[in-house]
Amino acid sequence: MVILLDPGSSLSVRVAVAIVFGTAAYGKFRAPAAFRETLRNYRLLPSFALPVVARFLPIVEAGVAVTLPFTVLRVSCLVASVLLVIFAGAMAANLARGRGQIDCGCSLGAGRTHRLRWQYVARNVFAAGILLCLSPDMPSAAQMVTGVLGGIALFLVLEAANTLWALEPPSASPRAA
Repeated sequence: MVILLDPGSSLSVRVAVAIVFGTAAYGKFRAPAAFRETLRNYRLLPSFALPVVARFLPIVEAGVAVTLPFTVLRVSCLVASVLLVIFAGAMAANLARGRGQIDCGCSLGAGRTHRLRWQYVARNVFAAGILLCLSPDMPSAAQMVTGVLGGIALFLVLEAANTLWALEPPSASPRAA
């Protein structure tokens, strides 16, 4: 395995992804009916599996969010990566079928929807790959502070990108003569 980042930078990535999973879990806990409907819209699970996935996925996401910042729990990086690849695959499958109009489920309960985009697929695959290449070393005290602050900043950048990607392109209007 290739180590790409020092312990402080690795912590920044883990904190940012932990916040992503925490906010995702929160949205699913807050709006379980909307989450079940989002799962149904993906048309990838049999109907008997929908309630099980709808119940347990937010719990797994919350567990990842809580454990991901801690280097001693390397398994959470693996679980987060697997989840991100599964989410990317589900989005890619629907995009390939021409079903980009459905909500990705990225911001459930936040009062906004994000239609599927290839950017979200790429974001998830990239994040999964980075998580697998992070340093397992314990950061120093200074690296912990900068790692947490950097993670918060990275999360805000990701949210800004998600918001920009979610914007609809302006419709072509005829020019006034």
